[in-house]
Amino acid sequence: MSAPENPHSINEFLSRFDTREALSGQLGQQCAAASQRYLGDDLLQPMKLCDATIDYLAAAMAEGHKFKGKQPVLKMQLFAVYRQSADVSTALIMEGSYIKAAATLKQDYEIIVSLNEINNGRYKHGKTPHAQNGPPSFKEMNGYLNEIAHISKEDVLFDLLQHTEKGLFKGISSVKRLNKKAAIKLMTYNIAIKTELCRQALNFYLEIAGQDQKHGQAWQYYQLINERLAAIGLFE
Repeated sequence: MSAPENPHSINEFLSRFDTREALSGQLGQQCAAASQRYLGDDLLQPMKLCDATIDYLAAAMAEGHKFKGKQPVLKMQLFAVYRQSADVSTALIMEGSYIKAAATLKQDYEIIVSLNEINNGRYKHGKTPHAQNGPPSFKEMNGYLNEIAHISKEDVLFDLLQHTEKGLFKGISSVKRLNKKAAIKLMTYNIAIKTELCRQALNFYLEIAGQDQKHGQAWQYYQLINERLAAIGLFE
């Protein structure tokens, strides 16, 4: 069957799609506002401070130092990859796109694993980072993210997608709504990844530039991040 050739019918078809997309965007904004209220600044502000500290250290290294050898260049590439989309996982969780958020968090976790492999001499060009080279405390997190990101378990998808029920009709919906259990779990993993990347950035800066004023300032922020997270019961 050939596609409709009438430009007006195509435009109408696309216009209806644009209307649905606009509605989806509005619902995503409503979910983000609900997530903001539920998660609160006590969790969200330390997370943002993590990203600001990582950005501060990476920018200082890029602007003021020359890298000698392969390992520092590889590390800078990994931090650049992270900084390009540091807020993506957070935004996806906030708007209720939990399944896609798990996939982006998994890549952020692989950045940590790659940094570890570079540090311990196990990094191999073209090879997928091996989860066993990540922090031992992240094992449970990696398993949970895999369960979601691989989209191969019906029960997991069932829990994370919204459902509609009208009369005798029952179906799955792509509408974004706050799922408190998923939001807090994924955001907790998100902040764990960011905190570890912040620690790695501090160590990397120390290798490149030594213990100077910028490192000292970043270290104070890192300590503040951990103190605030411990105050709300995380990473004690």
